[in-house]
Amino acid sequence: MKIFTIIVFCILSNSLLSEKNNKFLITPNKFRENDIIEIRFPKKPPLETAIIRPDGVVVYTDEFFKKNGYPSIKKLKVKVSNIFGLVYIDGNETKTKVFNRKGKYEFYFADNLETDMDNTYSNTYTVHFLGN
Repeated sequence: MKIFTIIVFCILSNSLLSEKNNKFLITPNKFRENDIIEIRFPKKPPLETAIIRPDGVVVYTDEFFKKNGYPSIKKLKVKVSNIFGLVYIDGNETKTKVFNRKGKYEFYFADNLETDMDNTYSNTYTVHFLGN
């Protein structure tokens, strides 16, 4: 009986550890413009990256994250005001700061950003930008 209990414990522990390694974590999840945040990536991170602003605008952040070693890095520490991305205004690509107003932002990482979340491997994580 003791051996069975130990085996079950090991399986559950490994499962929980595996689940933890396959999720994004951003700390702190409430921050200001000059704060430094840490982003922990899952063991198998999705290929493409974006951050959705409170007004629904999608900021494509592939260039920023790849410049910082994504997807081969396990974590990234970055100053919030240094996070940039691309938005499309009247069909033109425009570089912009991601965090431009107070509110709830959603980090969205997926193998294909241009399809429904149910149709692709993806991870999301919600954070709150408190402004300056």
